Amino acid sequence: MKHKLIVLILNVFFLNCFSQNGIVNVAFVTDACIDNFKPDTLGRISFQTNCRGENYSEINGYMIHKNGGSWWYKEAKRRFPNNVMNCEYKLAKKLLSEDKDSLKNYNKWVFFVDKKFLEPVVQVHGETGVEETAYYIKETIPFEEILYQRLVGKIMWVEIGRKKFDSYSQYRKSTWRIDFIKAKLAESNHR
Repeated sequence: MKHKLIVLILNVFFLNCFSQNGIVNVAFVTDACIDNFKPDTLGRISFQTNCRGENYSEINGYMIHKNGGSWWYKEAKRRFPNNVMNCEYKLAKKLLSEDKDSLKNYNKWVFFVDKKFLEPVVQVHGETGVEETAYYIKETIPFEEILYQRLVGKIMWVEIGRKKFDSYSQYRKSTWRIDFIKAKLAESNHR
């Protein structure tokens, strides 16, 4: 118990120090915030977060089950045999939305673009007239995307890469994210 308390205090200390010194903090990407799952038939699951608050940024997240993407898809088909076309979506919604504990069985990665590189755009939603501010990457300025990872059994996000882009156009053409996730998927299926 004493050890866990010390680890918690150190985590809070380091996160506060990092955010005060300008180092980007993704501590707000907790399992409770992971939402809007979009799986594919290979076992990759993209997600968004819903706990951004003051730390709003551009976050593209991915996760792969610790047993591998192929295992995950086979499990989806086994659990939902009557609906092969949508089985992966149903499994994602059921296992991940209703059982947040199952998220601990996934390796996760987030590609993070700091808020300073985003511009706010107010959007009005349909007939409701509700206004919401969305943030988009500024079109013509250079920016940096940071890659963080949190592996199964870990509580901290660790920075594992950075990529600089000269413009949003260059960012859109880049295959950096897709290539990285494909490599992680292949790695997960060879264990």
